[in-house]
Amino acid sequence: MNSNDEQVAVDVLIVGAGIAGLWSANVLCAAGYSVLVTDPNGIGGTQSLASQGLIHGGIKYALGGFLTGASNAIADMPRRWRECLSTTEGPVDLTSVTPVAQRYLLFSADSARSRLSTFLAGQALRGDVSKLAKDKHPAALRGFSGSVFELPDLVLDTRSVADSLARNGRFAIYEASTALTPDSVRINGVAVAANVLVCCAGSGNEALIQQSGVTDLHCQRRPLQQVIVRADNLPLLFGHCVTGIRRPEPRLTITSHDGENGRSWYIGGQLATDGASLPAADLISHARSELAQCLPWIDLENATFETLLVDRAEPANDGVRPDEAVVQVRGNRIFAWPTKLSLAPDLGDQVLTAVRAITPPSISKVADLPLPRAAMATRPW
Repeated sequence: MNSNDEQVAVDVLIVGAGIAGLWSANVLCAAGYSVLVTDPNGIGGTQSLASQGLIHGGIKYALGGFLTGASNAIADMPRRWRECLSTTEGPVDLTSVTPVAQRYLLFSADSARSRLSTFLAGQALRGDVSKLAKDKHPAALRGFSGSVFELPDLVLDTRSVADSLARNGRFAIYEASTALTPDSVRINGVAVAANVLVCCAGSGNEALIQQSGVTDLHCQRRPLQQVIVRADNLPLLFGHCVTGIRRPEPRLTITSHDGENGRSWYIGGQLATDGASLPAADLISHARSELAQCLPWIDLENATFETLLVDRAEPANDGVRPDEAVVQVRGNRIFAWPTKLSLAPDLGDQVLTAVRAITPPSISKVADLPLPRAAMATRPW
């Protein structure tokens, strides 16, 4: 094929091979659309692989002691994900993915946070939350004298999820850059005639919006600086520490990950939010202090610490995280942000609805592009 005088025709071109883009590709293929996916960073993109992999139902957004718009919007997501993990019947098949953790913990040494305690007790009555007896505490919290609640959330390895979504076989993924004008699309110089363009490129959406000539849609970034702790004999821990919190956000959100270098803790929450602008050395010092206060029985004297800057990209919302997944349509171009990993199923639903409003499936066979197929991206941490 001569890329200078031929166009590849496709129903939908998706820019972004993170979990949001790949989820949408699976949903669209199941609905009969032909799909191509591109990402210059490979399968998994960047933001997805930097995620802790927590699929939650919004309890962490209700730490003020009451349900919020964000907690209500996300409440059904763990069930949606579990369905995809357990059955091949739906448009998204994740049966090859084994959860890293099936439940998540929320623990606090405080005994006087009456509003939060009352709220959690109410959730326990509904069956969404259960309070663990001390003899049921995991090894990482043995001897802890505070309250431990078990949440109906799960943790997934995002690399495994991206790999499973990419192995659908019904669409091609190219490791390539996409350049737009208001009237054209080129992938590494190859012209593509897409009936619909879906941009799920995270921070890359900003440039795609500008290239499309769209002037009424703007983006924001909310940076984090996550902390990674590595140590011999580090216990498994998946939980939110809410001891002494002064705002409705976990003090620490900890997930455990096993890899070639042993086990590590990947830590977010207030630590990562407040640490976004700190020098790495200062944040590491603060992290050591926080862990010593919140988990003093864990020996981290010989642990190694590092940090990772994560740039969360979203549609502009006065600097505040949008409550829901966001899909904006401009002509035949769709700009999409899941805003949270958990909301990928909701995003896929919205993208399918938006595409159907633009065009029915019409192109059954798509020519191969003379471009490299995408490989799995490297985890940034």
